[in-house]
Amino acid sequence: MTRLAIVSPCYNEEAVLNSSVVRLTDLLDTLVKSGEVSAKSMIVFVNDGSSDATWQLICQHQRQNNYVRGINLARNVGHQNAIMAGMLTARHC
Repeated sequence: MTRLAIVSPCYNEEAVLNSSVVRLTDLLDTLVKSGEVSAKSMIVFVNDGSSDATWQLICQHQRQNNYVRGINLARNVGHQNAIMAGMLTARHC
């Protein structure tokens, strides 16, 4: 069965991260229940050097939600590089 990895680069997303987790979790739940993707699918949030509480929220969701994975980049490396980091991580999970 296909394993889906949704990669979301995050830069100062504290205000919207919780709603993103809810929406993406609902989407994966629907796809898993319909048999379209594996229950081993994931949402990879890549913190791209945020200065707010984005990383702390990612960690909290990772502990509570089996779909959520988090990567914390040491500094801002840009949108495309953050996506690549997420893709490489998803490949090895």
